[in-house]
Parts: sequence; structure tokens; C-alpha cells
Amino acid sequence: MRVLVLHGPNLNLLGEREPAVYGQATLEEIDARIGERARALGAELRTFQSNHEGALIDRLHAERRWADGVLFNPGALTHYAWSLRDAVAAVALPCIEVHLSDVSKREPWRRTSVLADVRMALCAGLGLDSYLEALELLLEIAPGPERDAEATVALLTERLAHPEERGVLAHELAQILRRSGRFQWVGLYDVGMEEVEVRGWSGPGPPTHPRFARTEGLTGAAIASRRPLVVQDVRTDPRHLPTLEGTRAEAIFPIVAPSEVLGTVDVESANAQAFTADRVRWLERCVDALAPFWGAGGT
Repeated sequence: MRVLVLHGPNLNLLGEREPAVYGQATLEEIDARIGERARALGAELRTFQSNHEGALIDRLHAERRWADGVLFNPGALTHYAWSLRDAVAAVALPCIEVHLSDVSKREPWRRTSVLADVRMALCAGLGLDSYLEALELLLEIAPGPERDAEATVALLTERLAHPEERGVLAHELAQILRRSGRFQWVGLYDVGMEEVEVRGWSGPGPPTHPRFARTEGLTGAAIASRRPLVVQDVRTDPRHLPTLEGTRAEAIFPIVAPSEVLGTVDVESANAQAFTADRVRWLERCVDALAPFWGAGGT
């Protein structure tokens, strides 16, 4: 994947500009760290900084055929430069807004972003790590052919047509969904009268809670509502039952029959804000295709 990083006004003075707010790292050091992480993740990177609104727009236009996605820290232009918003919309590239400081806790005027309705996500308040988090998130959520719904549904349907031992089948279905969506972990669970039990999973390790009461955790909430439940940052939701270390976002999809919930599909990401509206719709289509695993006709 090819990523364009745009830095706005005054960021060329990082390291000497209000270090208590923006940190000690210079822009050159930040670009070097982003480049190092991009190479480790197999991504290509181009960076550009300007103190001028028009120059940022010109560079975004010039790189629109090369880039697959954008990390954009517009600096103070974030709050009033509507032409930047229109430029991001015009090039139609996945864009994540980045800020070194937590703009939500600063002056009221900083809480307005012209990119709010065209960005895919916002990463802020982590200093240099805001850029690194944004890069990893972009690589996960940016659109790609491997997440074509019909292609993934076809893979799931084909695998369901050749049933075998249920645990093996559950593992292979979870693996198809995890790899197609670039998720950290996917699990298929059976829902009983009293308990929820994992049937198969794919990811770095087994779930911490392979069996638990059907009223517990985010799964319990999804079962009770009979609707999908998406949490963009599990650190903010006390209902979260940790499955494995490093999960930041989680989505639970119940498999609903006319009178009961038969199972759930648990999808986890290492990146907060990973479940964009497009990804949730994609997952809902895939989960519908998985419903026959529980003998159901769809969610």
C-alpha cells in the first residue's frame, strides 16, 4: 500500500514549538519513525509539509494517482480551511486525520474539524504515536479487493458446502473471515440456554474465556438486544471481556432464529476505530453467509 503523509502549518518547528504540548520530536524524526514503521508493514511512504493551504491541496492533487491512502495533520487549518475538506473529498482517497495533541481537551475552537465528514478516523493525543497508530489503522481499514463481499461470501459458502467435524469447520470459516478482513481475531460461538461457548477461532491465540455466561460481556449485550454490537475502543467499555492481549475494537454479530439466538460471531481488531460503516456492512453480509453453520437462514 502507498501512503501519503501531509503535515500542515508550523509542524516544521516541531521539537522547539511548545514541546509541553507537541513533544520533543522534530518533524524529521517523526517522518523517520513513520517511514520505519511503514517499511516494517510493507507500505510505501511519501511525506510533505507546508505552511500554505494551497500547497497542501496541490500535493494532494498531484499524488492522487500514486497514493492508496492519506494521513493528514492539517495543523490549525483543521479548524477553518474548508478547501482542504473539499480536496480530500475530491480525490476520494481513504484519509485519517492526525494530531499530536488531544484537540478535544484544548481550546473550544480546536474541537471543530473541517475533515470530520470526509475522514475515515481521527488519531490524536498520542504525540508521535498518533501517526503510527493512524498508519496501522489505515493499512487495516483502507478498501482493498480482498474485502469484496461477494468474493468472501463465495469462499464461506463453498466451505459450508463441504461439512466435516464442527470444530474444524468453525476454525476454517473464522480463518477466511479474519484473513479477508485483515482482523486480529475472529471467533464463532454457540449460544446455549445458560452459556456461550467458542466453537472455533482464528488469530494469535485461543480466547481467554472459551466459555462464559450468556449474560456476560459485550456478547451478552448483543444476545439480549439480538442486534450487532460495535465498540470502537474496548478500553472505554467496562462490559468488555478480554479475548486476547492487544484488542482495541470489537464487534459482536448474533445469529438470530425466530425465537432464539443460536450463536455469535466475534470480530476483534488491534486498532481502535477499525469498524467503519463500510466494514460493518461488509461483515453483516459475511455473517449472513455464515448463518447455515448454526442451521439458521441469516441474521
